[in-house]
Amino acid sequence: AIYATGKEGDDEAPVKDKEELVRQLEEAIAEAKAFCKKQGVDLQKIIEAKGFDQIVYQEEFAKAIVEYRELNESVDDAVEEVLINDEKKKEFNKHARVVNTLYKAILPDPSASKFLPVRSALKAISDKINVLEPFQPDDITAVENKVAEKLDESIHTEGYTIQYDAELIDIGKIDFKKLKERFNKKKHKRMALEKIKSTLKERIETMAEQNRTRMDFKERFEEMIEKYNNYSINVDLQLEELFNLAKDLDNESERSVKENMNEEELAIFDIVTQREKIELQPVERKKVKEGVQNLITKLKQEKLVFDWKKQQRYISDVKVTIEQEFDDILPKVYNRRLFVSTVNEVFDHVYHKY
Repeated sequence: AIYATGKEGDDEAPVKDKEELVRQLEEAIAEAKAFCKKQGVDLQKIIEAKGFDQIVYQEEFAKAIVEYRELNESVDDAVEEVLINDEKKKEFNKHARVVNTLYKAILPDPSASKFLPVRSALKAISDKINVLEPFQPDDITAVENKVAEKLDESIHTEGYTIQYDAELIDIGKIDFKKLKERFNKKKHKRMALEKIKSTLKERIETMAEQNRTRMDFKERFEEMIEKYNNYSINVDLQLEELFNLAKDLDNESERSVKENMNEEELAIFDIVTQREKIELQPVERKKVKEGVQNLITKLKQEKLVFDWKKQQRYISDVKVTIEQEFDDILPKVYNRRLFVSTVNEVFDHVYHKY
């Protein structure tokens, strides 16, 4: 079939280009199948599962397959095998996306029908993974560029991505003992773990964005994931570590209330007080708290004018205000070097947050 008109005297070019895309799709499917076989992923089990023929043409598989228990279980089994670590997950998603991109590129060629079952099985797994944690695709620009080159704009179908909202888990309201008991009974432990990891990652990023002194939580989380990816810790041990981290995050989230400060005030207070070899007395801590609260009020009411970062005199005024306030509230233990570095860090925080 002729799908588009090529240059004059070159009517067969689109057909040849389409044949090349079909060949590339065959190769991509062969590579995807080889990867799946190595990981213990049974694509045929998904294809033969009850309900697959009903959803094979769906675009949002993760939402459609929940109506079919056998199919859902087959896909979950496959996802469990893929989620060995982040590297395997990314590698699978790349295979699935390449196949999907090439499959859509050859449409409406009649030969596409023979590739549909494998393409749909791969995409069902990929979509289910995306539900656990929104997928950041690997770069397959080279494949997409080749597709664009092969097809006339009138027949070219762009690749697409489906974004799902990950199932939310309110870590702060979890009974960890009961959750651990439930987790131990689960068949698909890696899937459950992926949800918890995704939730914690988002929470840590939000907390670290609010307060830079919390970066140690982010580093701790990344070290845990690295150990898991390197097979140096099993699923049950990682769950235990994630639970401990979640508890520590809960304690950190409650600290602003204990300090009688809001998150905005606490962020600057922590920059000022969490210094090496600095131990403040209760009276000194109280004075610093009050000074930080006064500083924020003054900056927001008087100094942080519209587009203040665009004029040097406003920038200088903000920094001088910080210096003057700290000169009044910081105890003598803050020597000149420590005083300057504290002012600079607080100014940097203000500059990037306001």
